[in-house]
Amino acid sequence: MGPDRRHQLRLLVPLAVAAFAIRAIPVMVGGGLLGLHGYDDGVYFAGAAALVHGAVPYRDFLLLHPPGMILGLSPFAIVGTVIGDPAAFAVARVSIMGLGAVNAVLVALVAGRYGRLAGLTAGTLYAVWSAASNVERTTDLHGPQNTL
Repeated sequence: MGPDRRHQLRLLVPLAVAAFAIRAIPVMVGGGLLGLHGYDDGVYFAGAAALVHGAVPYRDFLLLHPPGMILGLSPFAIVGTVIGDPAAFAVARVSIMGLGAVNAVLVALVAGRYGRLAGLTAGTLYAVWSAASNVERTTDLHGPQNTL
């Protein structure tokens, strides 16, 4: 790994930490990982838990959304059978926050093709952008959609 690549990594790690903190702090201050931060995230997790226990969406229970997030949360629902649903739900929320940090780094890497300043600026703007940080702190569809 060359010195330029190490310098780039030294800039991306604080960016990822800042992006994660921007997503995590409002959750921790506003009720914690198990607090009520919306409606859909609980519905998605409950659907994932039902799915891993054999229920099929649209056949066995009503779901008004596409099944993508239920499938994405299924590994957490499986973990919930071991550590309990509340703890697994908290882990899922933290994972989405981590995905938001990854998204900020990805934005920085893509924009970094046009220069280090462009990459750092774009990644920082994404990290603090309220539209991104608001949806990447809970288990809604938007965090994974931003990654895609």
